[in-house]
Amino acid sequence: MKTFSAILCLLICVSPQIYPQPSPGIDSTAVAYQMTETQSQQNETEGKIYGTVIDAGTQMPIRLAVVEILGTELKDTTSFDGQYRILHVPTGYYQMRASAGGYVPQIENNVFIHPGSGLTRFFVLKNSPDVPPDYVPVEKQPVPTNTPAPKYPESARKESIEGVIWVKLIVKEDGTVGDVVVLKSAFSGQTKVTVSQRQQLKAQNDLQEATKEAAKQWRFTPAMLNGKPTKVWVTIPFKFKLESSKGEKKSH
Repeated sequence: MKTFSAILCLLICVSPQIYPQPSPGIDSTAVAYQMTETQSQQNETEGKIYGTVIDAGTQMPIRLAVVEILGTELKDTTSFDGQYRILHVPTGYYQMRASAGGYVPQIENNVFIHPGSGLTRFFVLKNSPDVPPDYVPVEKQPVPTNTPAPKYPESARKESIEGVIWVKLIVKEDGTVGDVVVLKSAFSGQTKVTVSQRQQLKAQNDLQEATKEAAKQWRFTPAMLNGKPTKVWVTIPFKFKLESSKGEKKSH
């Protein structure tokens, strides 16, 4: 009996430590309920939009098209399969626009976002009549005469993101630049562990926007065909490296 009493006493004494009671003043059930209620309230006032952007002629998906909700900062860039997704859109009526280099932008009015639901919107873009063919057999290629480098975005510098961005641009008859399209990007560098995916995407998008803005400022001697200036596409890679703190550029 003494042994049994000792074991029973030991269990009673140790038990509160094995199964600790909640701290005074903290109701874990209430906290969990409050978090769920907050998320539920947020879902009841927000929605999402997703869909695909395709070429009207080929019916193929358009990569790197920009789909945006006008009057807001909400937008997304299509992936390789032409798909986009815009989340956390407050309930209401909106105007949307889909655009891509070499295409006529498409605008859709009176897009209503229902609370807590998803909305599908597809865009079909037509080629711009002012866009030259991908290949023009010219007698003389355009030559760059003014090549400003892009500014290194602070968001990319802060997150230590480097890389190369290839753009395709139209050199017009007067040597100025028309449409600028990002063909592809390759990012590298020592990205911080604490950097979220959203921060990385923002920094990469900022790099692409900085590249496009710089490319629009380039100037060329125009391409020549049959003795006359003509529009042509030119592809240029822009290199971003933190050592120089500037966007280095090459042309071909």
